[in-house]
Amino acid sequence: LGDVYKRQVSVIGSVASIDRKDLMKSSSPNLSSALSGKLPGLTTIQTSGEPGRDEVTMFLRGAATTNGTNPLIMVDGVAVDDMRSIDPNEIANISVLKDAAASSIYGSRAAFGVILITTKKGKAGKASVSYSGNARYAGPNHLPDLMNSYQFANYFNEGSINGGGKAIFDEDTMERIQQYMNGQITTSTIANANGNWQFHEKANDNVNWYKTHYKWAWSQEHNLNINGGSDKSQYYVSANYLDQDGNLRYGKDSYERISTNAKFNAQPFKWLDIEVNTKYVYTKLDNPLYSDMNGLFYHDVVRMWPTMPFKDPNGYYMRNGKLGQLTNGSRSITSNNNVYLQGQLVFHPLKNWNIYANVGLRLIDQVQRQNLNKVYEHNVAGEALELAYGGEYAVGQTGAMQYWTKANHLTTSLYSDYSFSFDEHQFKVMAGVNTEKYNNRYLSVKRMDLITESIPEIGAATGEDKINEASAYTWATAGFFGRINYDYSNKYFIAGNLRYDGSSRFLRKDRWGLFGSFSLGWNIAAEDFFSVNENIINQLKPRVSWGTLGNQNTKSYYPMYLLQTVKTNGGSWLMGDSKPTVAGMPGTLSSSLTWETVQSLNIGFDLGMLRNRLNINFDYFIRKTLDMVGPASEVASIYGIGMPASNNTDLRTKGWEIAASWRDKIGPVSYTHLRAHETL
Repeated sequence: LGDVYKRQVSVIGSVASIDRKDLMKSSSPNLSSALSGKLPGLTTIQTSGEPGRDEVTMFLRGAATTNGTNPLIMVDGVAVDDMRSIDPNEIANISVLKDAAASSIYGSRAAFGVILITTKKGKAGKASVSYSGNARYAGPNHLPDLMNSYQFANYFNEGSINGGGKAIFDEDTMERIQQYMNGQITTSTIANANGNWQFHEKANDNVNWYKTHYKWAWSQEHNLNINGGSDKSQYYVSANYLDQDGNLRYGKDSYERISTNAKFNAQPFKWLDIEVNTKYVYTKLDNPLYSDMNGLFYHDVVRMWPTMPFKDPNGYYMRNGKLGQLTNGSRSITSNNNVYLQGQLVFHPLKNWNIYANVGLRLIDQVQRQNLNKVYEHNVAGEALELAYGGEYAVGQTGAMQYWTKANHLTTSLYSDYSFSFDEHQFKVMAGVNTEKYNNRYLSVKRMDLITESIPEIGAATGEDKINEASAYTWATAGFFGRINYDYSNKYFIAGNLRYDGSSRFLRKDRWGLFGSFSLGWNIAAEDFFSVNENIINQLKPRVSWGTLGNQNTKSYYPMYLLQTVKTNGGSWLMGDSKPTVAGMPGTLSSSLTWETVQSLNIGFDLGMLRNRLNINFDYFIRKTLDMVGPASEVASIYGIGMPASNNTDLRTKGWEIAASWRDKIGPVSYTHLRAHETL
């Protein structure tokens, strides 16, 4: 749809695009990270640099609701959740639609903008083979500048005394800290009365835990593609391999991605175009179990004292540094198989009349396998003592855990457009329908007490079978849409859109919503009275758009149903020889929960100078989210349960964007000398 109306949208809608050459300058193998800072209005937040988990959260023009504001990501007409599986080398172009007028044809999930990604396709001619490869060396930058042990101990003592307490580090420990730092002694701790090593206020090591745990690492990536064809059919086949080492110094972590892509285009008849696109992506994330426990490891790193020993005087890892957990063979391995299938038929019954039938299917098969091994510390005599691994796991516990996700996402669209003109009046009309359906199944199981740690499988454990979660859910949307574009003499532009959207998340009486938008543009530079030489200013187009879109995202997939939690062995008292199964009080629900309405106003202009060498784009926007699903009302505790969420909140965001670029060519060579943008 975006390709069909690219010309009209680029004139009177708020659209940004990125040059593929700019994208390839990034050293990141993650496409979403590579987009950071390259598009006006796009804010990216990356909270992790861990391989395979370095996806960023994206906002177009800021956050607009508390119920998920990620833009819709479309890859060759197939909706995807993130960009981690997309090979940047395969991209032909990326466009971003930011206002309601530009995004409206993409349905109810486009309320906060759309990122359109089109991958390469074959070209007519002899078979062409190309290869590219690269190696990257990456690591943590701007790590905190930490105190050494003596500075830390002095500050800690001073803080404790100022708070009315006593010194944490006594004089003997302070002296040993100085001696260890000066090389006068080599032992980092002393024994306590129980025959174990001191690991807190009596220890005297001098460890920078950030530098101890993190390192720089290599990654490699290889790309191979073949394309060719004839005037009637073209093909494009590619393969990509990424091998990325993580930055943990102890307990190796790594990420692997293998992807293949095959695209076929054909024009067997004048009245028919065919496109078939298949893509397979395999990813494997392999890391220590301790680094995969809801951030527990990273939480621990920032809390470690520099005086805590890295190793005891016998050479064994001490408990505080979590080196035992990282290196004892407890692993978390996540494998993901993604299949993307997309097909499109384009019929041309008459001149300027096109009918499009498009279907896309994404299949997701993910399994996460974890194993828990015993972890030890050692006493002064060098004897191994079992420790609790951390989190919910008890001392000496072993086990195997698995988490299965199977999902599929089906999208369909059927639409038609027709163009006609008389004199200097040009019209284009379009109407169609699109649907989405998403199915998901999830299973979490575990069995503790491995027979041997060398076979970390559920079938090799003797403990009780436990199903932590078994769930299934589905959501679906459908939308009917229409659009009309009018262009008079390439000077005046008008576009109008209308959508009628339905969502499975709402009750029947509130399921459907009507949303619309319009946009206006005026190419002043094409007017006879515009006296500036066209070699100086060849384009000056003020434009304005206003529109509404619906947002169906809610925190629950079934907000209209009462949900009751049931927990096996969740009681507080023993009944017989076990705790009973208990059920929680179901919550209340709102009988009128419905769409959030996202209302957008956009005012801007496009300026082209020096025969389009210099381009400046400006936008001022106000976006209001009306009837937002907000926090529940407060009620007295005597009511017994909380109130439900409802459409009780409004939110407004506003700002401006400006982007400038300089493009030119010297002979056959094109270049972009300057590209800058600012958003507020």
